[in-house]
Amino acid sequence: MSNDLDSINSGQLLTFLFATEVGIGILVLPRTLIKEVGTGGWISIILAAFLVGIGVICITLLNRMIGDSGFAALPILLGKPLGWVFSVALMLYLVAISSIVLNLFVEVVRIWFFPAASRLTLMLFLLVPSVYMVSKGLRVVALFDGFIYLIMALLALVPLHGIIDGNILFLRPVLQVTIGKLTSGALKSGVSFLGFELLLFFYPEILGKKRLFLTGAGSIAMATFFYVGAFIAAIALFGPVQPAHLTYPLLEISRTISLPIVERVDLLFGGLWVTAITTTISGFLIGLVKAVETRFHVRNRISLAVISIVTVIASLITGSFAEAEALADMIGIVGLAVGVVFPAVLLPVAWLRKGAIKKWHQSK
Repeated sequence: MSNDLDSINSGQLLTFLFATEVGIGILVLPRTLIKEVGTGGWISIILAAFLVGIGVICITLLNRMIGDSGFAALPILLGKPLGWVFSVALMLYLVAISSIVLNLFVEVVRIWFFPAASRLTLMLFLLVPSVYMVSKGLRVVALFDGFIYLIMALLALVPLHGIIDGNILFLRPVLQVTIGKLTSGALKSGVSFLGFELLLFFYPEILGKKRLFLTGAGSIAMATFFYVGAFIAAIALFGPVQPAHLTYPLLEISRTISLPIVERVDLLFGGLWVTAITTTISGFLIGLVKAVETRFHVRNRISLAVISIVTVIASLITGSFAEAEALADMIGIVGLAVGVVFPAVLLPVAWLRKGAIKKWHQSK
C-alpha cells in the first residue's frame, strides 16, 4: 500500500536512513564504547557496521523476493495468527524505540541546558514538530532529513577539532582487547545504527528499488565514518581514560572550541543536535504510522494522535537517565534481532512460500 505522500527516490531514502540513524549515537556512543572496549572501540563500530550491513542484505533480498515489504507479508509468510503476533510485536518495538529516543533527548536537554524544565514540556517540544512532519508523509520527512547533511557537516567540525588538536597516539595499543570485548562493544554499538530496519516496513514507496542495498549500505557507511571520527576525537583530546567519565564527550569537546563570533560553541552544537534528533524520532514515528496503516488500514489524524500519546506514555515510564540508557542498550540488541536475525530467518520461509506470495499479489 503506497501513496504519493510516501513515494521517495533513492537519494531521499539515503537521507532518511542516515538521519534516523545518527541522532542518539553521536552523543552517547564514545563514552559507552570507551567503558566497554577501551581504545579499540572504533573496531567495534566497524564490526557493528558489518553486522548491520548483513541485515540490509537480508532485508533487501526479502523485500525483492516478496515484491512488497517484509512487514506487509508477515501473515502470508507465517500464517495469520503468527503473522499478527509478530506484526504487533514489531509495532511495539517501534513504540519502544521512539519512546527511548524521546526519553534520551529529554535527559540530555535537562542535564546540559534546562535542568528545571519538566519532562512533559521537553517531550512535546520534540514531538510536536516531528508529528507534524509525519502527518505530511514519508516524502516530507525525507525532504526535511536532507538538511541533516548540512547539520552533520557542521557537527563534524567538533570531532575534527578533537582529532586535530588532540593526540591520536592515545589510541595505542590498538589490539589489546579480546574478541569477546570487541563483540560486546559491537552489540552495544547496535543502538547507534538503528533505523536501517525500517527498510522492513517500506518497499512499494521506494522508487529506486534496484538501488535499495546500495542506499542502505551508503547510510551505514556515512554513520560509521561519523561515529569512528567522534570516538577517535574523544580519545585524542581527553586521553584513554577520561572520556569514560564524561556523560557526553562530544559536547565536552565543543566546550573546548573558541570562535571569535560564537562565545558558547557547546550551545550551538546542542542546537544543531536537537535538529538531528528530530529527524530520528520522526523516522521511527513514520515507520510506526506505516506499520499501523499496513496492518489495520487506518491512517488519519486520530491514529497519529493515538500513536503520539502512546509514545509519550511509554516515555514517562522511565524514571532516570541510567534507566533510559539501560533500556537503550536492551533495545539496541532487540533492534539488531529485528533488522538482522528476523529477515534472515524469513528468507527461506519466503522461498518456500512462493506460491502463497503469488496468490497474495493476485488477490490485491
